[in-house]
Amino acid sequence: MKLPTKSAVRLLLLGAAVLFFVGCASTGGRDSNLLGIIETRDATFRPASPTTIGLSTKEIGTRDEPSGRETRLLWGLFTIKDY
Repeated sequence: MKLPTKSAVRLLLLGAAVLFFVGCASTGGRDSNLLGIIETRDATFRPASPTTIGLSTKEIGTRDEPSGRETRLLWGLFTIKDY
């Protein structure tokens, strides 16, 4: 049995890293999704789901103009909203 060469292993690791760090963006907006681990949405202005642990930027500090951005972490387990 022949062992893979170092260049083949590096190519395989590079391919795995690219697949892991790839993000999907929807057309017409700045929404993004990184394998469900981090998901951001622009101008959502909707209440957080009851199945998530929600945090508002108003609880951290005050802002004059909220962006409406919502960031969901770990497949929606945590939701950070800026509105």
